[in-house]
Amino acid sequence: MIDRSKETLDRAREKMEYVISRYDLSEREANVVFMLIQYELFGMINNVTYQETADLLGLGKQMARKYLLILEEKGLVKRVDLRPASYALVEGIRSEIGMEDPRASSMEGEN
Repeated sequence: MIDRSKETLDRAREKMEYVISRYDLSEREANVVFMLIQYELFGMINNVTYQETADLLGLGKQMARKYLLILEEKGLVKRVDLRPASYALVEGIRSEIGMEDPRASSMEGEN
């Protein structure tokens, strides 16, 4: 499982240039997207709050909020909870970088 996640992370890292170009991402926006990719791939969490984003990227909470809202407008993340507001990658971007649905992986182990 970890080997497969590492391989997917390596592929995602390679595809980030394409994502950055296609969605016209700033460095900080790209960092938020890549942080979410890593979280999902390694089974940590599938979404982040403003505060978690701020803490992990060394930003103020308002700057983290700004970047997550920009990414939502660009169609890369979606709000999944209201209180506290939290965001996750949309399926389209996950498919573009070759990530499989983490729920599918966990269901495979149940069969």
